[in-house]
Amino acid sequence: MIEKKILRWSSVVILGVMIATFVFLHYYPMIQMSYSVVEDLEDESSPGTKLLANSKAPETVVENREELQGKLKMELPDDVAGPAVTVENHYLEQTVYVKFPTTCADYFSEYSLQGSSDTISSIGYYTEDGVGVMAIQMSRLYEVEHQFEKGSVYLTFVDPHDIYDKVIVVDAGHGTGAKGGATMAGVDEAELNLAIVLQLKKLLDASDLNIGVYYTRLNEWDVSLQDRARLANAAHADLFISVHNNAYQSDHWSYINGTSVLYSQSDNAEHNSKRFAELCLNHLLKELGSNRRGLVEGDSKYIIRTAECPVALVEIGYMTNRDEFNKLVTPEYQKKAARAIYNAMVQAFEEGF
Repeated sequence: MIEKKILRWSSVVILGVMIATFVFLHYYPMIQMSYSVVEDLEDESSPGTKLLANSKAPETVVENREELQGKLKMELPDDVAGPAVTVENHYLEQTVYVKFPTTCADYFSEYSLQGSSDTISSIGYYTEDGVGVMAIQMSRLYEVEHQFEKGSVYLTFVDPHDIYDKVIVVDAGHGTGAKGGATMAGVDEAELNLAIVLQLKKLLDASDLNIGVYYTRLNEWDVSLQDRARLANAAHADLFISVHNNAYQSDHWSYINGTSVLYSQSDNAEHNSKRFAELCLNHLLKELGSNRRGLVEGDSKYIIRTAECPVALVEIGYMTNRDEFNKLVTPEYQKKAARAIYNAMVQAFEEGF
């Protein structure tokens, strides 16, 4: 009798565990999704940050309004005037931050959000040093226009291709603390890569061409490989260029020198990665007069195999070759490299990329 009771209770417990496991596995992805933005926002190193409301699926907090298609009408707290609100678009994260100079206990229950959530992945609200922050994570990269009217801020999400004729993403390879970057004579590869990209930025800023340019980094900080590739894909970029420098054996001088460009061999489009890489190589050789090391299949590199647009990873020169290193560290040589990349982009667009 006792054995039968034990067996019966054991069956009930096992069944209960199985049901609980099924429920957890079924709902866990949704739980993770609803908290995704919040987890990114919480930072133990920022004691002034306090989470006030969990991020939610946008359709649960945004009232759908047809007349606000592609827009979001955000009601402002009673004591906040429009001009006091700041709107920051963090392209690398595809997240827009709307900051109020005040806080409220729960924005979502006290104020309204109206519009279209088609472009929004999730929304979170938190405070940071007495400032209320609304974090709006977008499904891809958008330019965001804003205006204030009658106690509300209106955000309009605009596809970059509706503003610019062409869109490109420029990546300065590596960064502070990044693995894989070479170091020679006290100079980090990340430092050289950034110097060339900053020279390229000057050319793009001064260009008469209507090109939208998004940079993975414009300072010394590192960016993950996932974020670099995701930016290009989120922007639906027409071209993706990643700037690097090579090394044979770090900290050892070598006779090996020259310029090479990596491309995606799996890109079979009419205007493909290999052709763009070829343009980059030809222009670099012409400007720099460096040794041709050729085109290199690059799908083993994460940012190349995951890019959804023509991508070229340029290896300007070898830091471990003394003569080439002495050129690479000069602004004149960096300007030549930047001009070559710019000219390659222009020719690519002329060819229909």
